[in-house]
Amino acid sequence: MRAPHIQTARATPQTGQHAHADDSAQTALEALLLAALNLAQSLDAGQHGRRRSGAGDNFWQFRPYHQGEPASAIDWRQSARSTTDNTFWVREREQDTPHHLALWCDPSASMAWRSHPTLPTKAERAHLCALALAGAALKGGERVTPLTGHATGRSYSSHTALPHIASTLLTTTPQSTLPDVHTAPHGAALLIISDFLWDETQFKHWCDEHAHSAGRLAFLCILDPAEQHLQEQGRIRFESLEGGSLTLPALESLSHTYHHMMTAHLTTLQHHATALRAPFILHKTDENPLPALLALHSALEGRP
Repeated sequence: MRAPHIQTARATPQTGQHAHADDSAQTALEALLLAALNLAQSLDAGQHGRRRSGAGDNFWQFRPYHQGEPASAIDWRQSARSTTDNTFWVREREQDTPHHLALWCDPSASMAWRSHPTLPTKAERAHLCALALAGAALKGGERVTPLTGHATGRSYSSHTALPHIASTLLTTTPQSTLPDVHTAPHGAALLIISDFLWDETQFKHWCDEHAHSAGRLAFLCILDPAEQHLQEQGRIRFESLEGGSLTLPALESLSHTYHHMMTAHLTTLQHHATALRAPFILHKTDENPLPALLALHSALEGRP
């Protein structure tokens, strides 16, 4: 169950405002694309063929052997020369085929929340991060496949396709659902973006189902700062964007308990992600997204 949020008043659209709404949507789309492209330029996308692990012919690097890999992957000559005790080394080759990135942005209604008008909603930040990584991938000659919206499962390969991907993300119908990645191309790197206010058992079950996925996997957890640290005081009525409400007195008395439970929740999700060797990166909407994007970019590229 998702966390409830503070109730806010919403204006009702009036007749005759449709044209203005269309203009506002177009302006928002253009601003989103500009911001995403600026971030993409900072991600060291480079050209296709940049050095990453893959099934190519050119040597890239040696890396430590991971438990569960076949013994045939070990470079025994390099391992014998190693100065590190009890360490086996694997020879990695540079990928020479197009990389594929699949993106899933949580379409749940709770993502459309922010605690203050100066902050972006979680959905807005999720779209920005997804498009920045998509822009970097497309610029590098890779393919990108959105897993939410009207173009779910469609692959894009041109750098001019970013507006179409953005339109797909922005027109997704709000719904509470776990990621369906069956339409992702086989072997694609998979990025899951959400607030991850999921039931921990559901998250573990999803991870177990995808434990043998062929591609790399990464999680980006986007939270509003008010969701990580409860700072409200007094009697507060919370109303969930997905239905239901809750009124709590003396909210300040729950601050410590709430923080402890949220920390424990995130730690549990981190544990399940680590079991898949997938990074679980936390980002708050009052922070610069670039550090989180750089970490994701490196992880999805297979770089240390």
